[in-house]
Amino acid sequence: MGFFDKMKKMVGKTGVELDYKWIENPFTFTDPMIKATLRIKAEDEITILESTGSFYARRENDDGMEEEILLGEDTCTSMSDGGDYKDLPQTIKAGGAQTCAFFVGDMDLIESLKDWGVDSPESAKIKGVKFFFKGEVDVKETVGLFDPSLEQEITVR
Repeated sequence: MGFFDKMKKMVGKTGVELDYKWIENPFTFTDPMIKATLRIKAEDEITILESTGSFYARRENDDGMEEEILLGEDTCTSMSDGGDYKDLPQTIKAGGAQTCAFFVGDMDLIESLKDWGVDSPESAKIKGVKFFFKGEVDVKETVGLFDPSLEQEITVR
C-alpha cells in the first residue's frame, strides 16, 4: 500500500458506499414502526462492527437554529450477502456488498412531537418539520473517526 493509500485510510476514505436497497417512504404518521434495508458496498476489504438506523424529526426554531428530536433507533446485529443473516462483526470482501435491516419501532410521533405542536402530517408541514432516516455504519478500519452514514428525507403522510 502506497503512502497516499495509507493517508486515505487514516482519514476514513475506505471506499465504503451506502445506499438504501429498500426504505419505507412514504411513511404513515401513525405507524409505530419504520423499516429500511441499508446496503453497504466495499471498495477494499472492511469489517463492519455495528450499524444503526435512526428516524428523527428536524425543524428550524424561532432563533434560526436547527433542532432535532430522535423518534426511534435500531441497531442492526446481523448482515446478509444475499443468503442467511450472520451476526456482526462481518467482513465485506473488496468489491462485495452486504445488507443490514432496520426495524425502528415503538414510536408514537404524536407524543414525541407534542412540544413542537405537531399532531398530524399537516401540522408538521405547517410548522416546517421534516422527517429523516439515517443509516450509520461502524467500520473497524476507520477507528470510529469517519464512519459512513446516509441520510434520506422521508415523506410522512
